[in-house]
Amino acid sequence: MDILIDSLRIPITYLANLLSAGDEGPVRLALKRLAAVRQYMRSVRVEKSLDSAVLDSIGLTVEAAQAIYRLLAIAKYDERFVVPTLRRTDGERLYADQGCCGFE
Repeated sequence: MDILIDSLRIPITYLANLLSAGDEGPVRLALKRLAAVRQYMRSVRVEKSLDSAVLDSIGLTVEAAQAIYRLLAIAKYDERFVVPTLRRTDGERLYADQGCCGFE
């Protein structure tokens, strides 16, 4: 998996300078974890088999991999949009209050 990490478009040194004050260790570990989660979820979704050996090599549990996937995957519909609630009485003067910046 090190070969995969070293052949990225963005150099590891650049990412390390940007994110971890030049220390490449945490950046490499994070990228290895992301690649392991991707490979595990591909085995679950596409190949229909649970291949947790790649997770064990990185030190992740299946629950942690699923939590990472849930965090980074596309959010559910109710989490994507936040529609503020508006009381019926507040909506009556919207046109009159337009441009007032809170001052009447």
